[in-house]
Amino acid sequence: MKMRKKKSKNGILLLSIFLLTGILAGCGKKAAFAEVQEEESYEETKQETGDSGKNGEMLSDQAEETLHYMEKVIIEDYYGTMEEYEMYAPIGSDYHEGYLGYYDHGIMFSAMVCAAEGFTQDFIYELWEDVSVKSMKEEWQNDTEYFDVQIGEIMENGDDRYLIVSACRNDFHGTPYVVKRLCYLDMRGEDKGVDWTLSVSERDLDEDTEKILEEIAQCYDISLEDFMTGGEWAENDAQRRVAEQDVYEPETGEKTLDEVEGYQYLGAAMLSFDDGTITCPVLAPMGWKTYVEEERVSSSMHGVSVSVKGYHTYSQNNYMALLKGFADDSYRYAKESETNTKNVEKSEIMAMRGLGMAAYCIISYDKQNDEDGEYESTAKVKSIIRLEDTDFLLCDITLRADEYDASTDILLKELETAYGMDLSEYYYDKKAGKDKEEDGTVKAVTMAELLGESGILCGETALPETVLWFNATYAALTYSNGWDWHLISGLEPTQDNIDLTKMLLRSSWSVEDRESALETVDSLITKGHRGKCRECMEQLEEWGLLDLSEEDFVKEFLDMEIEDHPGRYVVAYMMHQEGIKPEYIAAWDLCRVNQLYADYYTCGFMSYEEAMDASLENSLRLQEMYGSWEEMMDAYIWGYQFWQGDLAVTENSPTRERYHYYEMLRDMPDGPYSLDWNMDLKKSW
Repeated sequence: MKMRKKKSKNGILLLSIFLLTGILAGCGKKAAFAEVQEEESYEETKQETGDSGKNGEMLSDQAEETLHYMEKVIIEDYYGTMEEYEMYAPIGSDYHEGYLGYYDHGIMFSAMVCAAEGFTQDFIYELWEDVSVKSMKEEWQNDTEYFDVQIGEIMENGDDRYLIVSACRNDFHGTPYVVKRLCYLDMRGEDKGVDWTLSVSERDLDEDTEKILEEIAQCYDISLEDFMTGGEWAENDAQRRVAEQDVYEPETGEKTLDEVEGYQYLGAAMLSFDDGTITCPVLAPMGWKTYVEEERVSSSMHGVSVSVKGYHTYSQNNYMALLKGFADDSYRYAKESETNTKNVEKSEIMAMRGLGMAAYCIISYDKQNDEDGEYESTAKVKSIIRLEDTDFLLCDITLRADEYDASTDILLKELETAYGMDLSEYYYDKKAGKDKEEDGTVKAVTMAELLGESGILCGETALPETVLWFNATYAALTYSNGWDWHLISGLEPTQDNIDLTKMLLRSSWSVEDRESALETVDSLITKGHRGKCRECMEQLEEWGLLDLSEEDFVKEFLDMEIEDHPGRYVVAYMMHQEGIKPEYIAAWDLCRVNQLYADYYTCGFMSYEEAMDASLENSLRLQEMYGSWEEMMDAYIWGYQFWQGDLAVTENSPTRERYHYYEMLRDMPDGPYSLDWNMDLKKSW
């Protein structure tokens, strides 16, 4: 309860009130000013006065300009004559009814005017010693929370007097830390002064504490070199805080993670999907905030939060589309929170090593800290692993740089190993990601191995290598659709997928039956888009634009009115400038021929043997035209770009996106482009 104090000129009453508030401050609370209901600005109460500072002197204007943590304020004799005095206090101090208080950076600073009108200076000294100093000594000597109490002698600083007391207290872990207090009487005449107290707690020190103490010493012309505590507790406490996060103590009867050889933090458990169709092995961190449920595992430690759960759909969804949707939602949420986020970015989709149909995307941004308003780096890793049929495994990882510690990088490296990701950009120690060598420990099991052994991981097939080679020619499209390049047409031949393929053939190719199907592939083999590209180049030559400089071409082309695919003319011009003939992009046409043969088999327009025979003939044609997967895909991408009429000048252009999927497949150790281009293609069906 806050009681309103009556004004009085009695100096003893004033010092008693000040002593009470000082004792409250010394007990580790935010002092009496934390209870203030109405705040009063210094700027509203400042007045010029010549009776202030140590022995009536303040810092020079030049010296004041060097202050960054202290400022000149006005404090009044609230319980006496209401006379005002200038003094120095930490920036951000609160002032109310004659009492000034500050608490931050492990520092507590409080002040009040002490005056006894008509008394001598010696009386003020005696009063200060009998009330303030004596009470402070008794408090520390009698309080059982303090031990190793050391009380200094009263020191003189001109007309001023001060005393330093130090002691130890235990934190909630029972670990001792140092606290120190300085009680200072800043005399302002024979019968008045400012009584201020400075306390420092080793438990709460930070990088600004010493700087503030240095400025207090400068303002009051006093040495505080011995007042700064050693800071050993903070260092030890940081180590304790790191270590206690590693304690994994599940409740009795709780589902648990089991230790896995080769990992310090990750453990293994089996998850059940919500429909009860399958169980799935997962790896997740074990620590003080780990929770294992039937359908989900979540953990948070060392600035890294992990959530792994099953996700069931009722059709063979495009897992790339699912991942894009999850990533886009996270990106949009971060962008819409612009009041406390900035620099929001979304990475490209990246493949998860060894997992086949699995990928991840990272949304990164700077998020404002609610406590101090500072921005801290945050990243959300959204990942998806396709299991058998319509089941997926979702793994979300959140990285908060402000909570990182010395163990963060170990945990991140273990997650990289387990889930086939690259998180080195987000390491606590950025240099650690540049040279990730084997440390000689036991090779840890990965999610790819666990899921492979369980038999629920997509990507396994018994298709002949020649058929896999056919699949590789259109794998970039298969992968962009989120389907499995190991399967003919990328999809399992379920009725839903047959209906889906027929719908796509009808809408994209106008293929309704066997007759229209064969007409379509014949058109691609004999002419395709390379024929259209040739027509565009001939038209540009007829217009006199083909050999113009880029600047002149743009000027002339913009003046023309071309309604039918104007972008294709621009791409044809770009190809000509690069010395690329229209025939070069045959790969775009012929790769789609193999894709269509696969679709025709799925829909029943061709038999398996008929479709594979036709694919063999077409694939031998590709081998003759190009010398490598890289060359074939270069031609394919040029053809795709021409078909789209895409100038590929933006990061999210369709051409760049399709090429990115090719890069992901190319970089997979067991991906489609690990097959030998010069494989002896032969009938094996």
